[in-house]
Amino acid sequence: MGKLERAPSQPGERKEAEGTPGTVDKLEGGMQITDEQLLNWFTYHSPQTEQLEGYKQIRSAGLALAKKIVEFTPASADQSAAIRKVREAVFTANAAIACEGK
Repeated sequence: MGKLERAPSQPGERKEAEGTPGTVDKLEGGMQITDEQLLNWFTYHSPQTEQLEGYKQIRSAGLALAKKIVEFTPASADQSAAIRKVREAVFTANAAIACEGK
């Protein structure tokens, strides 16, 4: 495996680390990302009946926030960034449901 950039230990510091079989990089706090985690994160998870309400509620809350952002902010790069981050938050929250927090 080639060199992977990892989070620096001090602000402004840039470090590279050799990849280790079974791991990709270190998460903030020094935790290793495992092959098992990657497989879980990049595998399609069919929605389970008990998860549907969570998906619906998160999408609805994201839509409500996005509408308020559009309503109260001028069209601009910042507005676009805010909407993009809401979308990212919804996607990430849905991934947490799909992956069951793993």
